[in-house]
Amino acid sequence: MEIKEYIRHFDEVFDTKILEAMTLKKYPMIDFAFNNLGENLYSQSVESKNISKKKKVISEQIEELNSMKQKQLLDEYEDLDSQLREDIDKQMLIFGFCLCYQELKEMNAIK
Repeated sequence: MEIKEYIRHFDEVFDTKILEAMTLKKYPMIDFAFNNLGENLYSQSVESKNISKKKKVISEQIEELNSMKQKQLLDEYEDLDSQLREDIDKQMLIFGFCLCYQELKEMNAIK
């Protein structure tokens, strides 16, 4: 999706008028948020670090064990990977909301 399509969708969902109130060049923080939210801005939480450590241990064990145990470990590993992605998604949503909320208030796009 193009940035304008994301913003249009946001306007529809949250009943805002961002597209009417802005151009991306005029509000560089919104442009930055839409283009650069990703792992380089993600600060790993303690929970995420713990999950990553567990994944590493399991990954090492998978290589050493028989096929039945490997299957169980792989299932657990994939579950931890899913939990980690959910944590990243939550943090990015909160970061994006906070960043854009202030910008939207300054634009008078929201009350």
